[in-house]
Parts: sequence; structure tokens; C-alpha cells
Amino acid sequence: MTGIVTVYSHEIDVVKATAIFGVVIIHVPPIGHFNPVASEVLSVLQGVFEWAVFGFFFASGFLTKPESFISRERFLGFLKRRAARLLVPCLLFSVIYKFSMWGLWKRGFVQSIDLPLPESTKGWVDFMIVPASPQFYFLPVLFAIQVCCFPLFGSFGACLRVGLALVLVGVGGTLWGVREGFCSLHGPEWSIMPLYGASYLTGVVFKDFRLGRWELATLALLFSSLTLLAWMKVEWLRLGHLLVAPILYGLFYEAGKYDLGARVLRYASRLGLRSGAVYVWHAPILISACTVLVVGSFGGGVLSLLLVVSATVILAALCGEATKRFSLLKPLRF
Repeated sequence: MTGIVTVYSHEIDVVKATAIFGVVIIHVPPIGHFNPVASEVLSVLQGVFEWAVFGFFFASGFLTKPESFISRERFLGFLKRRAARLLVPCLLFSVIYKFSMWGLWKRGFVQSIDLPLPESTKGWVDFMIVPASPQFYFLPVLFAIQVCCFPLFGSFGACLRVGLALVLVGVGGTLWGVREGFCSLHGPEWSIMPLYGASYLTGVVFKDFRLGRWELATLALLFSSLTLLAWMKVEWLRLGHLLVAPILYGLFYEAGKYDLGARVLRYASRLGLRSGAVYVWHAPILISACTVLVVGSFGGGVLSLLLVVSATVILAALCGEATKRFSLLKPLRF
């Protein structure tokens, strides 16, 4: 698979479009806004979409160009581009957000929490570096995974990638279950990082999807590993969320062979193309504001929950479009 150039894929964009709804649903404020029925629906949906962050790591692996890693010069260029794409906007967004919230607090617009500026050197370092938004851990983690995967592109083949993905599932699953006590399968906890790496490598293997031997071997071995873990403790079955993105990609790939399926995929992929912007812009401001406004206007029912998710996705996508249209906002383009 060395030297394969990334080809535009409607299918992977539809995976991202599906996953972004899951990410937004995961971050909907759960307490004090919705009635019991809507809260139960939200809880179920958050469980169903627990695979969503894995989906974005899978898509990132799928879209990685292996030829970027072949030589040291290309790899350094790749790192420079990824740092400009992932790390710099993350830092800028966080700093702007924190100073904005401090200004609002200083003027009395935010009274529920105290937001003073740091007084120590460590406090300022945390203030400048620690991401402001709950989903921003994805950006530095993805950057770190791509750096660690450098040796896997070049002389190493698909066999090693599949094997490493399995090792990461075993290590990550064990750490997640033993250390984290089967917490959520998303977030910045270090014990989940191997699972993110496994999702990324699975995406790399599925780049040239033909249901060939490596794709089938990856699914079969991942399924066997999960079955073995589930035999020891049933909660490990939740690691099956690792399989959702590659399975969806396979289904979308097959659906794209038919005229109707291809047309639907083309339309749905438009959201996938904007999913990166939605991912970074939807929280914490937009989703909180949409929740307050929608629930205040229409009550806390299931319809309001759906409106909150839809409005947040649309507004976040518009924020992403604004960064493309206005040069002043270009540094915040993700």
C-alpha cells in the first residue's frame, strides 16, 4: 500500500457526516434541560453513537497519504502541514475563547463561575496550552498518532499494521476496562489512546477497500479479540464500537455501486466535507446557546432535542464557512 495517493471518497465523507451527529449528541448538556422522556432518548442515542470519535480517527487514517512518510523530508513537510492544520488553530481558538470568557466575566455577563486570569507561571502555561473545548483533545492526539505511525509507512506492509492494530485493541481495551472502569469510549483519558491508534490504523488498512484479505482479516481478528475480551467480562463488548466505522464504510461503498445510492451518498457527503468545522465549533458555546434558546422556546421534549442537535450542526458548519470566506478568520480554519 506504499505510495497510494488518496482518492476522494464520498463513502468516507458520509461516515464522517454520520459520526458528527454522534459527536454533537454526546456533548448535548444532559442535566436540567430536557424532560424525562427526552433525557432517556438522549442517553440511548449517546450510547448508540459511542463510536463517533473512533469514526473520525478511522477517517483520518483512511485519508492519510502514505507517500508523505516515505522520506524524512516529506515527513517533516507533512508534520509542518498537520501542525498548521491541527495544533495552531487549536491554540488560537482556546486562547481567544478563554480571554473572551474572562472579559465577559469581568463585565458581569458570566456569574455562574469564577474566571480570573492565572497568577502563576504554571497557571499561564495551562491557560495558553490546555484546550478550552471538550472535543479539542482530538487534534493533538491525532497529531501524536500520526507522528508515532511514521515507521509504519515505507518498508512495513499491511500485515504489520493489522497486527499493531490488534495489539493496540488489546492494550487499550485492558487499560480502559481495568484502569478507567469501563468509562465512556471518548475523551482525553490516556488509557483510551491505544484504541484511537487502532482506529487510525484500521482506516489506513481500509484505504483501498475491496473486501480483500487484509480488510477481512482486520475485521475478523478485531471481532475475535473483542469476543475473547467479552468472554472475560461482558462490558468489553462495548469495544465493538471500533467496528462500526469500517462496517459503515463497507456498506456505503456497496451502496455507491447503485445509481440511487450514489446520488444519496453525494448529497450526504457535503456534510462530511464540513464535519471538521462542525467538530471544533459546536462546543462549548454553540451547543449550550442552542440548548438554552430551543428549550426556552419549545420546552424540553424530544423534538427540542432534535432541534438542538440540528441547529448546532448548521451553525457550526456556517462558522466553518466563515473562516473560508474571511481572511481575518483564516488562522481559525480547521
